[in-house]
Amino acid sequence: MTKANPMNLESIVGRVTKISIQTGHEILRYYKSDYIVRNKSNNSPVTEADIAANEIIVSSLAKLTPEIPIISEESAIADYSVRSHWQRYWLIDPLDGTRSFVQGTDEFTVNIALIENHYPILGVVHSPVEQSTYWGAVGVGAYRSVAEFDEPASINTGQLNNSYIRMLISRSGMNDGVEAFKRNLEADSFTCEILRSSSSIKFCRAAEGTVDVFLRYGQTSEWDTAAGQCVLECAGGSVIDMDNNRLKYNKADAKLRNPKFLAIGSGGLDWQRYLPEM
Repeated sequence: MTKANPMNLESIVGRVTKISIQTGHEILRYYKSDYIVRNKSNNSPVTEADIAANEIIVSSLAKLTPEIPIISEESAIADYSVRSHWQRYWLIDPLDGTRSFVQGTDEFTVNIALIENHYPILGVVHSPVEQSTYWGAVGVGAYRSVAEFDEPASINTGQLNNSYIRMLISRSGMNDGVEAFKRNLEADSFTCEILRSSSSIKFCRAAEGTVDVFLRYGQTSEWDTAAGQCVLECAGGSVIDMDNNRLKYNKADAKLRNPKFLAIGSGGLDWQRYLPEM
């Protein structure tokens, strides 16, 4: 396998953020209007907005980096016999949080990540309704801008320095694993404030230091997490599986499913010791 040539991530990330913002404008054309919703084979919803967003991102990235293959939630996925030879590829979710979009809530995002040797090296998460864009690139850092032409501000995770924990969970609510994690923390005299969010915005909240941790026991796919993971890691956080391994990508699994994972926004605590017994 030929080694991929180095990329200037700092120069390319600006182009990718513009693609995400353009995609967000297109998504908002459909938001809270009449559009067609259908269910995919896995019973998850897909809308006209998902398809339109996918077309913008895929065509734009193909022009920007024609030599780099693309995996998208809304496109056919190459067989692992092909993907296994990829050292670098784009991984996108054109509209992360389609259920939130359909329900008329604001927590949906555009996710674009660049994967190299199984790990994200560039990630952009754009919230169309908030008009906020989070991005991270290895060696560059993590940033947030509000409004299209706002100057990006550097974001960083923090340190947990008291017994009060801001714990983020999905909008879908608690499950047994997350409940057990919370109980284990409370048994050690921590007070847990439960906050709720959906889509990759959860990673961004941890990256900017407004939440400390979130545990994901429910089902996710690689395109759900890659961009957010990159933002969080570039801000100083981490995303690990239950064996304390960094979450990795381009698995042989044809459906590209993630394992259970823990996203850490605040250091200063051995979070893994509070994970429930498997």
